[in-house]
Amino acid sequence: MADPRTLAPSECTLEAWRTRLLATQPNLDADELARALTLLSVHADRERWYSEDSPTTKASEVERYLAAWERLEAVLERAFPNMAPLYEYSWHPLTALMASARMIWLWYEMPAVAPLLERTASTAATLKTPSGLWVVPTVSLSNSDGEGSGLYLSNQFPHLHWFFLGEIAEAGSAPARSLDHFERFLRSEPDYAPLCDFVLDEYFYYRKRYLPSSIDAHRRAGLAAEALGLDAQAEAHYRKALTLRHTHQTPFLELAALCRKQGRTEEAARLELERAETLAHGYSTLRKQFELPRAFASVAQRFTELGDSAMARHCGRRGDEVRSTY
Repeated sequence: MADPRTLAPSECTLEAWRTRLLATQPNLDADELARALTLLSVHADRERWYSEDSPTTKASEVERYLAAWERLEAVLERAFPNMAPLYEYSWHPLTALMASARMIWLWYEMPAVAPLLERTASTAATLKTPSGLWVVPTVSLSNSDGEGSGLYLSNQFPHLHWFFLGEIAEAGSAPARSLDHFERFLRSEPDYAPLCDFVLDEYFYYRKRYLPSSIDAHRRAGLAAEALGLDAQAEAHYRKALTLRHTHQTPFLELAALCRKQGRTEEAARLELERAETLAHGYSTLRKQFELPRAFASVAQRFTELGDSAMARHCGRRGDEVRSTY
């Protein structure tokens, strides 16, 4: 006789799972289960109008669905290994749950989703189908084009969760956890530097944020390390970011501040100039956003204070050449 807890491939649907849970778990409350399972569709309930794309579920409802899932997580997530999708990429509750968990942080900005993000990332790293296939086949972000909402909805990037967990810990003033999460993301994505991270994408997910990248992860890990008094570790993260493609997220200013704190004023000024020149090669909107003329004026003032000999040593140019750039 088949294991009553196991869904055969042909039965691997949300409705079949709900029916099986109610049949095998007599103490489950049907209404509570319905609320919990609704969480799996939060990521898909979106309204589209041309380039506009926004969720239709209210934040208060999302909170109820998330709370219901957390109350039942021992029952629901324990069932994941017994699900039997026929192929890789077939429907499985874990993939839907991962997409909704990301949505809850990215759009609704609910820190309460942190435990769910962490559990699903850990489960995705080990869970296989009965035939030995990965339920969540992991692909490097470097192999994606980094465009559109597919980056966040795809079930191929469970390690994105560690970046988001780093953000949540950072927002909660927990630098030790933030550092750990960002470094865990970097172990999976040591050099991801998407070409489109100079501007916010027109699609729904990017209206509020830039793409996660190894550059930004190194920057934020460095800030967390500094908060913990680990200046050498912070500098290592900043310098690693500087070896990647330079963008507005490259931590020139963070490293410059660290150098200045340690008395390396000429190196700090050189880094500030390099940042201004990086922004100058970006889009015109980026120049306005980061007040580029003011940035060049500030750098020029630094080198005026240090003397033109410092400019010549570090940049091969005189201070008046920098001042005349803008």
